[in-house]
Order: sequence, then C-alpha cells, then structure tokens
Amino acid sequence: MPMMVTRRALLQTFSGGIAAGIADPQSLWAQPAEGTNKGMLFPDIVYRTTDGETRSIADARGKLVLVYLWASWCPICAQDLKHIQAYYDRFKESPRFSAIILNFMDPYDRGVKWAEGLGFKLPFANSNIASRNPVAATTRGTYTLPRYTPLFYILDGNGVVLEATAAQQNADRNIPRMIESVIGSLQKS
Repeated sequence: MPMMVTRRALLQTFSGGIAAGIADPQSLWAQPAEGTNKGMLFPDIVYRTTDGETRSIADARGKLVLVYLWASWCPICAQDLKHIQAYYDRFKESPRFSAIILNFMDPYDRGVKWAEGLGFKLPFANSNIASRNPVAATTRGTYTLPRYTPLFYILDGNGVVLEATAAQQNADRNIPRMIESVIGSLQKS
C-alpha cells in the first residue's frame, strides 16, 4: 500500500526544520548525491581550457553538457572522438549545449598533440590528471574518478548525470545512441 504524504506532514517537516535551526529551508529538499552514476550530481571538476582559463563543470549550468574523459593510450578513444567531433560540430553554436573534453590520466600536451595529429578540432581541456591516479580537483575539494577510460557523461542543466558509460567500446553503439536520445531537442533551438 503506497504511503500518502499530506500537506500537513510536509508543513510539519518544514516547520520542524526551521525550529531545529536549519537556516536554509531549501536544504530540506533532497538534492542528488555527488557521483558519476545516472541521477547523481556530477562532481564540479576544475579544469583549464585551451586558452589557459580555469573553469569548472558548474560554469556550464543551464546547458546540456557532454563530458568526455579520454587518453591518447586508450584504444577506444580515437573512435569515440570521431563521433564526438561530429556532434560537437553539429551543436557547438547552440546556446543550450556545451562540450567539456578532458584529457585524463595522460600528459595534456602529449594527448592534445596526438588528437590534433589525427585531425580532431575539439575544445580539449586539461583535467590536470596526468598520472594513473584519477583524483580530480573540484570546487569542494577532490573527487576520485573511475580508473579507466573512456568516461562519457551527458549532464542536464543542473549538472545531474542523464547518461553515463565507461570503459567499453562506445563509438559505434552507445555514444551516438545516448547523444541522439538526449540532445536531439537541440536541433529545435
């Protein structure tokens, strides 16, 4: 039998929170936990753009965000980058879309040189994670990412993970399907 929540119960919870000294009544509403799984608030990773500007994932709030973590030594990444390049070229002018392509567990300069040598013209950003210890700096401290590549995420306008996939052959199946299912609405913008 489903539990019924009444307005009175909600008001009592709200009033109890204020009476208990919770300064921000909004904090009573559940926010997603931080993490990289579907439905979680993606960690606010701090990175540097190709222009050397320091940014974080939260700077793209309000947009649909494609986050891809890759390495030049990853055999899957080159194939994935072909698809990501095609979607990036298609949606880069949309004010509702952002792509954050982070070199990961690989020296940034070497990785970008490798990718550009293959003809990719993506906004490669520096995650500052050059070692195989995938600890990312975030606006709240640090966050340990999964220790494999590639890592691919689509975030909603609030930074919540809509789609996620990792360490598998994504290029011919998952990435195009996920991108089309989530950002197809951008074609209308």
